[in-house]
Amino acid sequence: MLRDEPVRLGHMVGFDKLGPLHNAWLKKMLYGRDDMTLLAHRLSYKTTDVAVALAIYVAFLPRVSTLFLRKTDTDVKEIIHQVHKILLREEFAHVAHVVMGAPYEITTATATEIDTSYNSGPRGQSQLLGIGIGGSLTGKHYDRIFTDDIVNMSDRKSRAERERTKLVYQELQNIRTHGGRIINTGTPWHKEDAISQLMPNVESFDCYSTGIMPTELIEEKRRNMSPSLFAANYELRHIASENALFDTPPTFTTARELLRDGIAHIDAAYGGEDYTALTCGKRRGDTLYLYGRLWQKHVDTVLDAALHECADLMCAPVYVETNGDKGYLGREIRARNIPVRAYAEKMNKYTKISTYLRKWWGNIVFLQGTDPAYIAQIMDYNFTASVEKEFDQIANGEMTWDEMIMHFYSPFHTMVDRAIETQTDKNSQIRELGIDPASGKMVKARIGRYGPMVELESADGQKGQFASLKKGQLIESISLEEALELFALPRNLGDLDGEALMVGVGKFGPYVRHGKTFASLGKGDDPYTLTRERAEELLAENLQKQRAASTPLRTFAEDGDMVIKSGMYGPYIAYKGKNYRLPKGTKIETISYNDCQKVIAKSKK
Repeated sequence: MLRDEPVRLGHMVGFDKLGPLHNAWLKKMLYGRDDMTLLAHRLSYKTTDVAVALAIYVAFLPRVSTLFLRKTDTDVKEIIHQVHKILLREEFAHVAHVVMGAPYEITTATATEIDTSYNSGPRGQSQLLGIGIGGSLTGKHYDRIFTDDIVNMSDRKSRAERERTKLVYQELQNIRTHGGRIINTGTPWHKEDAISQLMPNVESFDCYSTGIMPTELIEEKRRNMSPSLFAANYELRHIASENALFDTPPTFTTARELLRDGIAHIDAAYGGEDYTALTCGKRRGDTLYLYGRLWQKHVDTVLDAALHECADLMCAPVYVETNGDKGYLGREIRARNIPVRAYAEKMNKYTKISTYLRKWWGNIVFLQGTDPAYIAQIMDYNFTASVEKEFDQIANGEMTWDEMIMHFYSPFHTMVDRAIETQTDKNSQIRELGIDPASGKMVKARIGRYGPMVELESADGQKGQFASLKKGQLIESISLEEALELFALPRNLGDLDGEALMVGVGKFGPYVRHGKTFASLGKGDDPYTLTRERAEELLAENLQKQRAASTPLRTFAEDGDMVIKSGMYGPYIAYKGKNYRLPKGTKIETISYNDCQKVIAKSKK
């Protein structure tokens, strides 16, 4: 158990949420040979793992002297106290008794130090000592040195603090014994902090990869935190809080079908190194749906994986740039019988970023599963900090804006550019299904403005009929009989108050229409089988929502034009024909007229 499943000792003392991932972390902390750096998101129980590892060192590896560092002495006391509580647990002590052949007695237990009767070390120091990074390291030598969260938000805000932390970390090299190890756990906060510049053998575990946090909890944390704090604590990314081109967090969807029949882009040697970026995208109306992967490998080693992703999402053709490889990548993809669109990049990158990307950012939705590293490169969360030196180089004529910006945004801006500006060769995607027996006209399946569709050719002087494909239907496999069934829409469910009650499918999905009033169908509703009763119910629900939206939540005696209403994205101020978003956390019951004036004034700046 101790060798293969040390996590079971954690379970014995009540840490029942530790799982296989924590067991792997523990084994590395206890039995690894090299220094290690474990970066994991908040609520990952990484510090609990550290406490269990420290207790195991004290009870089962008593000849190993251990130093534990955190940012401050107060932070240290919390973990030393937790280790002490573990050692006091009867179950833990019993296992130590069996393994070691004798029970231990805790001989020293202070806020920063623990020692037991097992200690027979020659140096006369306690088995475990905890200190803040401001404490003295003079004359100390240890076999194992644990650092936990010695980099925190103060390192992000203060260059002096970053330098102080790095000096302390460098000093640790002088106090570890020959053959000793340094084991780091924490969260990165800045590209120039000790984690990013000094700590070796980094392994990162963000909130998306560990499986510890359910999606609902992740989204709750995202809503309740600033983008910078959420990025640092849960996505392990650096984010600039000011002057960033993209200062709002990305939005996500789990609906993979929204990318179906989109296009793809593969960027080889991204950033001038052995990186490969894949982007799949589909524009639907005013929304651009994107999926991205980023590999720190040469394109030759990941091309098949990238093309498999394209096939899985049904995105083709694949766009590739010819500037760098003279068409090599395009030829490799064509050899696999996959359609390719090769192009030579000409437009200035910064022009695209400051126009296309910023303009579209609010309309971009990422597919859940997109690499966090991919999104981090897009948003460049540390843009202002990381390019300070580049600004000097630009001023001195040593670097162009084009070179600097391309390093960050190449895969993303190209995808947006292609998705917005180019039109897929629709003629190559038209499939003739056969003749409609009733009209004698040809039925075709093809890509339309709003996605895959079937078309019944028009009779002379008349408009043709069109119908969207159902979920799961494909242009490549739909039959004539299945296509003809789609033309059953729109359906007339009869008259209601003298006007037809219709159900159909439009560019925004299935709907019910009565005169000029529309209502969207629910998730479980099928427009082909929807009953009249359900249609009337949907219209009534929509009318109720409209009335609620038009009824003010608050009015103000000081100015009758100022009201607070309920909108799709929460309460907002409506004033003289314009709407103003309320800050997150605003209490509608207590907000004053003066508070509203301040919100309006601030939004106009």
